[in-house]
Amino acid sequence: MASFYRHGYLYNFLVLYLVFLLNNNCFTTAKPQNNNGKTRRQYLPQPKERRPNIVLIMTDDQDVELGSLNFMPRTLRLLRDGGAEFRHAYTTTPMCCPSRSSMLTGLYMHNHEVYTNNGNCSSQQWQTTHETKTFATYLSNAGYRTGYFGKYLNKYNGSYIPPGWREWGGLIMNSRYYNYSVNLNGRRIKHGDDYHKDYYPDLIANDSVAFLRQSKQYFSRKPVMLVLGFPAPHGPEDSAPQYSNLFFNVTSHHTPSYDYAPNPDKQWILQVTGPMRPIHRQFTDLLMTKRLQTLQSVDDAVEKIYQELKALGELDNTYIIYTSDHGYHLGQFGLVKGKSFPFEFDIRVPFLVRGPGIEPGTIIDELVLNIDLAPTFLDIAGVEAPPHMDGRSFLKLLNRRHKPRIKFPNKWPDTFLIESSGRRDGPEMMTDGKLKDSITKLEKDVNQTLNSDVKLLEKTFNDSNSVKKSENEGSDFEQGITFSSPKGIESANDGQLDNQLPPVTGISKMERLAIECQRPEYQPPCKPGQKWQCLAEGNRWRKHKCKLRANAYTAPRGKKCACFTPTGIMYTKYENERRTHRDYMS
Repeated sequence: MASFYRHGYLYNFLVLYLVFLLNNNCFTTAKPQNNNGKTRRQYLPQPKERRPNIVLIMTDDQDVELGSLNFMPRTLRLLRDGGAEFRHAYTTTPMCCPSRSSMLTGLYMHNHEVYTNNGNCSSQQWQTTHETKTFATYLSNAGYRTGYFGKYLNKYNGSYIPPGWREWGGLIMNSRYYNYSVNLNGRRIKHGDDYHKDYYPDLIANDSVAFLRQSKQYFSRKPVMLVLGFPAPHGPEDSAPQYSNLFFNVTSHHTPSYDYAPNPDKQWILQVTGPMRPIHRQFTDLLMTKRLQTLQSVDDAVEKIYQELKALGELDNTYIIYTSDHGYHLGQFGLVKGKSFPFEFDIRVPFLVRGPGIEPGTIIDELVLNIDLAPTFLDIAGVEAPPHMDGRSFLKLLNRRHKPRIKFPNKWPDTFLIESSGRRDGPEMMTDGKLKDSITKLEKDVNQTLNSDVKLLEKTFNDSNSVKKSENEGSDFEQGITFSSPKGIESANDGQLDNQLPPVTGISKMERLAIECQRPEYQPPCKPGQKWQCLAEGNRWRKHKCKLRANAYTAPRGKKCACFTPTGIMYTKYENERRTHRDYMS
C-alpha cells in the first residue's frame, strides 16, 4: 500500500508540474526577439502552394478589327467578362510560322531566324538551337506536366516530338479540318473526312480534356501546361455541319478601310492595288461567313475546357489565355484576303486572360506582344526568364486588384518592332555565274502559282462534293512563289526537313526577283496578255501588275455563284459572259 501511495503522490506531482510549465510557456521554444527587445512573430512552416496551371488556347489567322470575336459568346462570357481583355495586343510578325516561333521562344524574328512559312520553319537549325529553349522545356524542367494538341509549325513533318512536351498531338504540316495526319506521342495517325471521328477542332478539344483528366487522376500534385492549337479560322474553312447555315449576310468586315483603294500616298503595294470588283466583294463576304462558322467549334471548345477545369476543381488555380498568331484582312485597302502587312488588321490579335487574382471585367490598355507569352508563363511558374528572351512578363499587369481599368505606373513599352521576311540583297550584288546557277535551281525547285486564288474561287463557288480540296499546305501568301515539297515527305522514317534560308542554302528574295526579271514575260513595257512587269527601283527589283486587260477567260457553263439576298444566300448559274483572268484573281 505504501508503494501505491508513493507512486500516486509522484503522479499527482508530475501532473501539477506539467500544468505549471504550460501556463508559463516554459515548454515551448524561446520566442525570438528583435533589436528592440520586443517579441516578433514566429513564422512556422506553411504547406507549399501548388503552382498555377496554364492553358493557352490559340487560333490561326483570327482577326480583331474585322469583329470575329464578337461572334463567340461563350469565349467572351467566360474569358473576357470573367477575366481581363488586352485592348492593344499585337504580333511582331504577321505570318504563321515566324509568329508561332516567337510565341514559343519569346524572341523576335531576327533572333530565332524563322523568316517565313518556308524559310527555316521547323528546320534542323531551329531544332538544334531555339526549339530546345522554348517555354515547354523550361516548364517541364520546373515540374510542369506539359501537353500540346493541334497545329504546331507549318513545316513540322511529324518525324519527331519537340523537346519539353510530355503529351504530344501535333498536326503534321499546315491547318486542316479533314484528311490530315497527327503525330500522337510518336505514332503517325491519319484521319479521314468523317465528322464524328475526324473533325479536327473537336478532336483537339477532346484530347485536351482527356489530358486534363489524366493529369488530375495520376499526377495530381503536378501543375499542367496545356496548349490547344486550333486550325480555325484558317483555310480551307471547313465548318462543323451544325454551323454551316450561320452568319450569311454578316458585314462586320466592312471597316472604313474596306475597298479603300487605290492609295497613291502609301507603300507601293497599295499604290498598285485598285478597287475590288463585285466578285471580289462577294468573295470577301462569303469568306467572312465561312471563317465565323469555323470559329463556333472553337467557342464550344473554350466552354468545354472551362467546364472540365471547374469539374476537376482546378479552375481557380488555372490561367487561361486566348489569342491568335496574327490577324487577317478581307478587302481592307482593296486587298482581297490574307495577312503579312504591317497594318492594324494584320498585326492586332485577340488577347483574353482569366486566372487567379484577375478581377472580372478588367481592361488593360498597355501593349502586349506575342513574344511576351513565354516569359509570362515562366513568371507564373516561378521560373526566372532567361536573359536572351526579348519579351517581358505581363503578369504584373494582371495581379493588381480592385482597379477595373489598369494603368501601369512604371514605364511600360509603348512601341514595338514589326518585322517582315526576306533578304534585302540588291541585284547588282549577284555575279553571272551565281545567276546561272540560281536559274537552274529555280527551274527545279520553284513552282510559280499566280492563279492560286482563281482555284480558291472555283473551290468556293462549286459544290463541295465535286471539287477536290487544295493541297497547299506550306504557303500562307496571297500570291507569288510556292516551294514544292520534297518527295517522301509523308514517310514516317524521314528526318526533319532542312528549310534553311540563304546563305546556308537556296537564294534570297532579291536574287529570285533578279532571276525572274530576266524572263521575257516580265520585260517592260506591258504587252497585251502580259500580267506582270519588272522595274528596277534603285538597287532593288519590283514586280508590278500590268494595267492592260488580260487574256479573256470564259466562265464555264453551269458555274455556280454564291449570291447574297436579304433572306440569305442562293446559288445561281453564271450567264454565258466573258470574264477576264483578273476577274478571278484576288
